[in-house]
Amino acid sequence: MGASPGNFYAGDILMMNKIIRFCRNKDVLIVFLSALILRLAISSLGFHDDIYSNTAWGKWIFQNGPRGFYEASGWIYSSPTQPPLISLLYGFNHFLYERLMFFFSTLGVWIATYHLAPTKMMWFFDFSRWFGNAMYQETPFKFGALISMKIVAILADLAIAWIIYLLAKNHTSKPILWSVAYLFSPFSWYLSALWGQYDQTSFLFLLLAFVLLARKHLLWTPLLLLISIELKPTALIFIPLFAWFYLKQKPSVKDIVVGFLSVAVVFVYSVWLFADRNVVDFTQNELLPKIFAKSEPRVSTNAFNFWRIFIGNAAMNQDTVLFLLPTKIWGYLIFFSAYILSVVHFKKITIENIFKLFFIVGGTGFLFLTNMLDRYFFAGVVGLLIVTIFNKSLFKFWLILSLVFWLNLFNQWWFPENLGFLREVLTWQNFIVSRVLAAVNVSIFIIVLFKIFPSLNWKSFTFRK
Repeated sequence: MGASPGNFYAGDILMMNKIIRFCRNKDVLIVFLSALILRLAISSLGFHDDIYSNTAWGKWIFQNGPRGFYEASGWIYSSPTQPPLISLLYGFNHFLYERLMFFFSTLGVWIATYHLAPTKMMWFFDFSRWFGNAMYQETPFKFGALISMKIVAILADLAIAWIIYLLAKNHTSKPILWSVAYLFSPFSWYLSALWGQYDQTSFLFLLLAFVLLARKHLLWTPLLLLISIELKPTALIFIPLFAWFYLKQKPSVKDIVVGFLSVAVVFVYSVWLFADRNVVDFTQNELLPKIFAKSEPRVSTNAFNFWRIFIGNAAMNQDTVLFLLPTKIWGYLIFFSAYILSVVHFKKITIENIFKLFFIVGGTGFLFLTNMLDRYFFAGVVGLLIVTIFNKSLFKFWLILSLVFWLNLFNQWWFPENLGFLREVLTWQNFIVSRVLAAVNVSIFIIVLFKIFPSLNWKSFTFRK
């Protein structure tokens, strides 16, 4: 039986009451507004090459529509390498830029026409001109278009912090502290407001999928997982964990049919928008190669993980033999062994157990799988922050991991440039410091692993019966 209108109204009222209470809490409001202002203020300070590519892709889709996007040529930086859904989001971001420019222009004309103190509003006109100007002469990239690319990631940051706040609210007297820890940790604003990456946006839907899963709201969780994957394929490693928890919650026939039908419809439709031929053929021969075969698979690509300890900054193919086996085989063996042991160990489905597994899967994937990038530790680091809500003794380990994570991101971009001394430290003696930091990551991961697995025996390194 479907829900009655009264139930929907009651749910809407409950949600509105939560939002009102949230806004009336001055401490919470100050924290979130400060985090938003910080991100908007620094969003124009630097632009990574990645955002130039994303901006060009978004402009192309806005002007031409999605069809033919992946086959287009003549790109200034790089050709499209992202899944359909995030490519559509890039197009939306350029639409947002165009709407903002229209708003600024219309408001400026209105102020001048009605003589609303235009001389006192010169700052607004200066800002509008700057927002619509190119970064350099003869370049297609406007400041406003580049900043607009970061807005969704910034909002995703705030949404993640809000969910963390709600999770902490039932388990600690100062839940806002966990939101502060996330919002003002360097890695979070560095990724969204400076770099303009979309790891936060993908993680937001992954986080929602698992939180709803824990609370037995199963209907739309498969779709949320698909959205996460279509924003960043790094979420693929969480599919087995999701499937295990999903089946443990004993979904109804309605949950299964609606959930997976929505996945099929959204996936096929998002691909169809770009396809110039049969969707299956387009996916197999055009889309998947561009997403997953865009570069040589390496042992590690600037990731401070287990492999960094041994190979440093060297670019090695993942088939390179270390310790008698190819590195990718070692990665699979360690990753799936940890995966299976962890899932078998935690039989009770709680928010705490889900995010313990979240940290283990995200951390093991980053630290031991091959072809990892620096950003791929995001899910593991934020997963551990959520675990600290239930086990506050782990917070000090999270602080170290989050700081090393930021240093890993900085080691990729070297921005801001006035931190040249830090660059010299990280590159000193053939990146020996980064090897030490990689060892720190691995060591802390193992320490935390033993602390969240109370049945592990340090001496025998085996599970107690």
